[in-house]
Amino acid sequence: MSPDISMCSNKQCKKECYRRLARPDTYQSYSKFTVKNGRCKDFMACSFIPIISTIEYQKKMNKIIKKGKPVSDTLIEMLDEAGKYEIKEKSK
Repeated sequence: MSPDISMCSNKQCKKECYRRLARPDTYQSYSKFTVKNGRCKDFMACSFIPIISTIEYQKKMNKIIKKGKPVSDTLIEMLDEAGKYEIKEKSK
């Protein structure tokens, strides 16, 4: 089911905000919510952050690197992607 909310298009948005992490609908509305002093009055806590293994995480990062973008864009995309997950170390 798709969210019935305005999603956030602000690059300063917190990584764990539902407005940023929700899967958009085909006809999704977006807003650039205002962040002041590191806070957003429209913040929606998101308790669901997927847990992935280090191997899965590395595969995602390799996929981003292979896109052939400039280094600065690649690093920004990697940081954005990294903020979406809690990484679980492989058990020994």
